[in-house]
Amino acid sequence: NHSGVIDGVIMNANGEKLILEHLSAGMPVVIDTVALNESGKFSFKPELEKGGPDYFSLRIGNQSIPLAFDTLAQPIHITADFKRFGSDYSVGDNALNALLKEAAQEGNKLRRSVLEANAAFNNRKISNQVYYDSIAKLVEDYKATVLKKYIYADPSNPVAYYVLFESVRGLSIFDPYDAVDNRAFGAVATGWMYNYPNSPRVAVLEKVTTE
Repeated sequence: NHSGVIDGVIMNANGEKLILEHLSAGMPVVIDTVALNESGKFSFKPELEKGGPDYFSLRIGNQSIPLAFDTLAQPIHITADFKRFGSDYSVGDNALNALLKEAAQEGNKLRRSVLEANAAFNNRKISNQVYYDSIAKLVEDYKATVLKKYIYADPSNPVAYYVLFESVRGLSIFDPYDAVDNRAFGAVATGWMYNYPNSPRVAVLEKVTTE
């Protein structure tokens, strides 16, 4: 029995449903839910994948907080306010999740910018070409930032794996068929094969890298 602890307080969320999802290789899978009361306190003890890091998400409505456990499975203590649940939360002194939060905020920033570009395009404020160019530039800048800060800085870090599989509006940002992106997948795959040879996620990385 290898379980983790995710607990904490969500303020101003009386009556809201807090959902715990497991982030596996495909879609997020709901594994637990709790109705929050005035105290806002909650506690989950999810089973963790053996052999390597594991990933979860806390969700209320369309706001979510990604969380990771490394093989030491330190508890994660969350403090958040319902109104800014997905953007302004604390993970206590959990260094891994502080880094994951930082990386996830880069993804959120990209999503917001893409939505703004979409709105401008839908309101016919920008042309087709300008729209495509601006989206391409946003994605390019995002990739340059996260490749340097979170992937090549430490490819075997659980955050590197998380960033590789980030998506915007259902579309993957990193494409294993792209030569530059494939190098990033390769770096993370190598780091994980070395550090976590028994993780089920290694097979996912190997498959993506060799296709």
